[in-house]
Amino acid sequence: GFIDAWERCLGAARVAMDEAHEQRACIDAGRLADGLLSCGRFLAGVRILPGIAGQAAQLVLEAADGKRLVSILGHGHPKSLGSTLAKLTMLAGRMPVIALRERARDLSPTWKDTIAKRDALLETGHAEWIWVESDDVVRLLSLDALLQSARSGDVTDERGEPVDLARVLEWVRGVLGVPDWPIVRSLLGDGDEKPEALLEREEKAEKEARITAPVVAATPAMDPIPAAGVAVAVLRQLRIASLERVVREAARVEPTSTRNAVVAELEASPQVRFFGRNIVGVRVGS
Repeated sequence: GFIDAWERCLGAARVAMDEAHEQRACIDAGRLADGLLSCGRFLAGVRILPGIAGQAAQLVLEAADGKRLVSILGHGHPKSLGSTLAKLTMLAGRMPVIALRERARDLSPTWKDTIAKRDALLETGHAEWIWVESDDVVRLLSLDALLQSARSGDVTDERGEPVDLARVLEWVRGVLGVPDWPIVRSLLGDGDEKPEALLEREEKAEKEARITAPVVAATPAMDPIPAAGVAVAVLRQLRIASLERVVREAARVEPTSTRNAVVAELEASPQVRFFGRNIVGVRVGS
């Protein structure tokens, strides 16, 4: 079905990202650009278009408040990155610029000249720097792969019958919540808000659980949580959350909690359901 196809795309994207990071490299900028172009199909009042080939900005974002150039900075060498930043600084004089780079490939403190060029770009007042989180890298790669598979007739329904692109687009629109992805919200200037709509929609898509209470941080005001089983107890109050959120909240309650311990506890609990590798929820009736 659609969910199986999406999970396969997520798995392949995670492998690609892990391989790139093992080589201390960014994901190919062209692949991320294709992912953003795919996102554009699900945004109302916004268009994401290819830029001019060979230029510093791979994409053009068209919204109600005007156009912006979007540059995905996947450079592994400080000189080549610095050269692109200098070009973007020139372009910023004519059109606002959005520069994207994977947070996992932060600029080394030794890249002083490159950092100075980034600062010069931002000092123009017509440029924005956005870090792309690993989860969004995976989503962008997966969305493009899913739509490519749909075009090739490789996506099937629950009966194993191929489905056309229109049905896949309808499913994505109703389930994945692309407009709520952090990278999309950041591009549209709404990145400060961190809604959990994506988590809610994925939960609804599985029809396995529902949000019954607002998400709250793990603080002394929460119900008492025993040291043993802290991760499951935190998740029961959150109902559904990213795995990293549960790790953070568990550490607030029990500072000795580690990520591995949290994952092991969640995996061992029959009350917990994993949606992919990054989202966990409490099973209905738990």
